[in-house]
Amino acid sequence: MTQGIRPFTLMAVLFVGLDSSAQKPPELSPAVLRSIAKGQLVVLEFGSSTDEQPVDPETGEKRAVPVVYLAAPGHGIDDPSTSSYTYASCPKLYEQLRKYAAPVQRGVPPWVLSMEPGRVRLGNKLVWDTSRYCISPQESYAGDSLEERHEVLSLVGPWLTVSSAGSSALGGGPPYHGQYWNTIDVRAAGPKTQEDKVYATQVLDEASLLEALKADTYVKENLPQFKDSQSAKELLEGLGNRLAFAFYDFDERTGRAAVRIGFQVSQCGMCTNQTSQLGLWVKPKPELLPHLRAAKKGQGLLMSAGALPVPP
Repeated sequence: MTQGIRPFTLMAVLFVGLDSSAQKPPELSPAVLRSIAKGQLVVLEFGSSTDEQPVDPETGEKRAVPVVYLAAPGHGIDDPSTSSYTYASCPKLYEQLRKYAAPVQRGVPPWVLSMEPGRVRLGNKLVWDTSRYCISPQESYAGDSLEERHEVLSLVGPWLTVSSAGSSALGGGPPYHGQYWNTIDVRAAGPKTQEDKVYATQVLDEASLLEALKADTYVKENLPQFKDSQSAKELLEGLGNRLAFAFYDFDERTGRAAVRIGFQVSQCGMCTNQTSQLGLWVKPKPELLPHLRAAKKGQGLLMSAGALPVPP
C-alpha cells in the first residue's frame, strides 16, 4: 500500500506483522517529519518490531515497539530505498506532524474548516477527530494486519462528508473489511456521533431527488416495493444503513449537482461492509447554490476535484 499522509487524508494507518531488520531502526527526527509533511516522503506502513528489545519478565516475550516505514513517492515497501523508524505512538506521531504540516483551509465564512493530520476543526471546535481510531501495535501473530484510513470526501457550505475505512485479519480469523461514510453538519455542537442523522433531503430538492432515485437502475431492480413511493426520505431509508451523501460536481448550466448517495447493505460481522454509492444528478435547494459555486472554485471540496495538494 502506497499512501501519503496528506491534509485531506486525515489518517492512513496500517499495522502489519512484517519481517523487520535485525538492527533497531532510528527514531523519527524533525527533519524526517518535515519531509513527510511536505510530501517528500510518504508513509507506506506502520508496523511493530521486537528486534533488540528487552524481554518482558512477566511473559518472557519481547515487547513490540512501533515502527513506521517511509519511502519517496512512488516507491513500495520492498524497495531498497525504504527506511524504517521507531516512533513514540500513533497519536503522538500525528501530533508531531501537525507542527510541520500547514493546515489546509477550505470552506466559506462562517464555515471555513481547518483540515489537519488526524482531525478537522472549525475554529476551536473539533468537528471530526480520528484519534480514537489510532491503534497502537501489539505483539502480532503471523500474518496479522489491521488497517484504518480516514478521508475527507466533500465540503459544501456547512455540509462535510468523510469516509472511514478499515480491514483486518487477526489471529488467523477471517478477513474483515468495512467502509463508512458520514455526512456532518459542522454547525452542530461537538464531534459527530453515529446517532446523528443527516439526510440528503435537507439540502436537495425533494421532488428532484425522488425523480432521480426512481429513475436509477439499482433502485428499480432492488427496491420495486418503493416504485409508488411519494417520499424521497422513505426511499433513501429503503436503501440500507448508514445513509450519507457527498457532492461530486456541480453544473452551472443546468443548475444541478452530481451527488453520491452512500449506503450500506451488509452489517454482519465478518462480511464486507463496503459502502455502496448511487450517482445522481439532482436539483439542490436554492440556498445551497452559492456554496456549490464556491466549492467549484476551490473554496470547498468536491469529489471530482480529487486530492488536495500537499501544502509547502
